[in-house]
Amino acid sequence: MNNQQKKEYLSQYRVLVGQVEDIRCQLLELRELAVRTSPLLTTGRTGGGPNIHRLERAVEQLEDARERLAQKLEQAMGWRKDIEQLLDSVQDERHRRLLVHRYLLGQTWQQAAESLCMDERWLRRLHEKALAQLEIPVCDD
Repeated sequence: MNNQQKKEYLSQYRVLVGQVEDIRCQLLELRELAVRTSPLLTTGRTGGGPNIHRLERAVEQLEDARERLAQKLEQAMGWRKDIEQLLDSVQDERHRRLLVHRYLLGQTWQQAAESLCMDERWLRRLHEKALAQLEIPVCDD
């Protein structure tokens, strides 16, 4: 596996974290919609009308989003565990810390350089060396 493929492999966790965040935002939006719809049902209107259906749809969408969130969280946590184990195998402490800051914490080059008290250009060079040392098992599908 070349360094570019290693980067893509390690980046999958951050992709999943982004998807989890997207679903979390959807949940908040749907919850807000359900809260806005609920008071309309207690205003004394009779016959149910469209507000009942709106609330039912919002609740269904909310449950669907919760299920998707739980699945994505489980998937993200699995990736994180795999990547943590992989990074634990890196012998050089600086390399390991760099990879953690980039791929688990999702820091930019500048943030990682500041956190690790290193020059950003040096950090990028060190990153290539760290990736070269990383042994990612290849799955044959």
